[in-house]
Amino acid sequence: MIPPLELGWRLLRLPLRRPLPVRGTLCHERMVLRLHLRDASGRQAWSEAAPLPGLHSESMDQLLALLRAEGSSLLRELRGGSVPQQARRPPSLGLALDLLAEGFLPPASPAHFLPVPCAPLLGLEQLHSPEAAGVSHAKLKVDPSSLPVLQDLGSVTGTPVLRLDGNGRLRVEHADALRGSREKGLRLQWIEDPCATWEESLAFSRESGLPLALDEGVEHMDDGELAKRLARPEVAALVLKPSLSGGLAILGKGVTLARQAGKLPVFSSSFESPFGLRQLAWLARRLGLGGPQGLGTAGWFEGTAVRGQAQELWPLCPSLPAGSGEGELLDWGRCRIEPATSRARKRTLAIELSSQGNTLADRERIEQGLSKGQDLFLLNGRLPRERRIELARDLGCSRMATPDGLEELDPPATRPAHGARLWVATGGSSGRSRLVALDAEQLEDAARGINRRLGLDAADRWLLSLPLYHVGGLGILWRCRLAGATLLHMRDGLARSITECEPTVISLVPAQLQQLLEEGHAHALRACRIVLMGGAPLDDGLYRRAMSLGLPLRLSYGLSEATAAVCLSDPAEGRLPDGPGAGRVLPRRELSLDGQQRIQVRGTCVTRHCRVDGRDVDPRDAEGWLDTGDRGVVDAAGRLRVLGRVDQRIQSGGENVQCERVEEVLRGCPGVRQALVVGVPDKRWGQRPVAVIQLAEQALAPKILDHAAVRLASYELPKIWLDWPEDLQEGLKVPRGELRGWVLQQQEAGWPARLFQGE
Repeated sequence: MIPPLELGWRLLRLPLRRPLPVRGTLCHERMVLRLHLRDASGRQAWSEAAPLPGLHSESMDQLLALLRAEGSSLLRELRGGSVPQQARRPPSLGLALDLLAEGFLPPASPAHFLPVPCAPLLGLEQLHSPEAAGVSHAKLKVDPSSLPVLQDLGSVTGTPVLRLDGNGRLRVEHADALRGSREKGLRLQWIEDPCATWEESLAFSRESGLPLALDEGVEHMDDGELAKRLARPEVAALVLKPSLSGGLAILGKGVTLARQAGKLPVFSSSFESPFGLRQLAWLARRLGLGGPQGLGTAGWFEGTAVRGQAQELWPLCPSLPAGSGEGELLDWGRCRIEPATSRARKRTLAIELSSQGNTLADRERIEQGLSKGQDLFLLNGRLPRERRIELARDLGCSRMATPDGLEELDPPATRPAHGARLWVATGGSSGRSRLVALDAEQLEDAARGINRRLGLDAADRWLLSLPLYHVGGLGILWRCRLAGATLLHMRDGLARSITECEPTVISLVPAQLQQLLEEGHAHALRACRIVLMGGAPLDDGLYRRAMSLGLPLRLSYGLSEATAAVCLSDPAEGRLPDGPGAGRVLPRRELSLDGQQRIQVRGTCVTRHCRVDGRDVDPRDAEGWLDTGDRGVVDAAGRLRVLGRVDQRIQSGGENVQCERVEEVLRGCPGVRQALVVGVPDKRWGQRPVAVIQLAEQALAPKILDHAAVRLASYELPKIWLDWPEDLQEGLKVPRGELRGWVLQQQEAGWPARLFQGE
């Protein structure tokens, strides 16, 4: 059996002690990507990828996108003993993946020093400072303005042997100045790239008597060209930047060519972090490289200093949180593949939660099942028993845990090809049921992103106001776990729970908010630090009313297949010019719009497995994008506004009617508690909108048409108005699919539930 493997990554921002000049620009911080490989037996490996802007062709955003989209396939290749194909490996990531495959583990010594002597990169002002005490070799960048100073250093005792780097800024006529410096006793080992062209650099070497070290552009040379240049008598060394090589094989080939030509191969850093320098030092020692290596850039990072011929490094504590000595955590992620085994996988256990779905008993049953390693399918206790059994059998469950005990089921022979810690059923906004697989890691990653945006911490108290059989409720559970916040359970009714529990954070769907405001509980919501809205777009009228009452609303957009929230608004920016918005994309997610304004999302939080009509489905496309089925627009500030469902837009007489817009207008009419609009077939118009409304008083019905007529176009006005069905099973969301079926039955029966008919 091959044990499971997990590949994790963390993006860190590391502060620099002084600005770093790179190709004419100054960098004040360094971004590094820390990679971690682990298997079930406890074996692990670490590595780092740190592309430097201006030096590497790839960007950090490209590396993160590649890991999110292809992390699992990269992991499978690593598990199989091979390294991922070069076509999918940007140079910096290629070396990091090779080191993972080699099982790189830094020594666990309490003294964190590089295991090889180093030539630190110093400035002229540092050559004789305490920072350079005991340094035998140092690298120094030179330009025409620094040459006169170099001539005076030959007589200064304690000046280290210098390796110069001209970065193409010198000309052949400057060679005499360096010759004079050497004659005055300045010890110079070589110079890298003195002039802009190879021919000029050769001439510079001959005039100055100073050997060359090949550096700039060697990673782009073919073997023949590199061997030809190494054969030149002016060349003394080959300087290799491992992170530009693309991998161990290419790096090893360069070392071999240098040795065959009798030249010294030397590593040079690309300003990796102290941890990254440590892995390069390990690699240099493994390849048997002699002499001081050009890995002395740790002194540019906060908390490090030059110590003799080695660099002191930060402790290797990858498991510590941000702020514990390894920089600021900006992003994270992981992917996991299951073992290849012939052993039968345990069937998923269906758990029937209570009708509320958010009681303490519901939570304890979920946590107990997870603690035993059981995969769980969380069932809505409000569903009819026949429907619960049907869903459980579709998932291949052989047992269903009810409040009365275990119920044996007769599952079908087929079941999902993929396991998951948790499954939830969602009708979504489309009305079509699908079962969505969620890993605990996805819930954790999703929770980290929203916790950071909300500023959730251990002082917060979050009321579990959503059921745990919905991903919105599960998200609350994971967010509180990670932040150490208190999870509050519902008491007798939502309003009483808010008043008595005094939460700092509460999640609501629009129907809950509307009910609380109608019942006069705005004061209780004002006492919260955050009222997080989700589940459906918020009507403009309800949003304005809530904001006028001083409620601390944060609007969100999400879906079950993306592990709840994808976007979240910042405080006081919920309303865009055309209506309430859903804010900006959360960390670890990406959002795009196609030509028809369809919202697509991508990221590690997006599920890879769904079950629809007894079939396994990956809802993502080849590039990892999930089509949400929603329409939206994004403004210049990156804020999303959801326009409605794609399948809730109908064509009536050649005009487009977005049902959600009509519903918003109808809900704004006094006395309307709920309103839904669906399209029905019509021989003359193709489709026509039908409104289903729930009234506080039946006597208010005639006023609705007057209210709508001045706010809607004629083609948007519903032609048939139906009374809300009393037996409709409502939850946090109105079941559109069920309601549409009821409307079609009404049409066939001649509209017996009609309140009135429009013109």
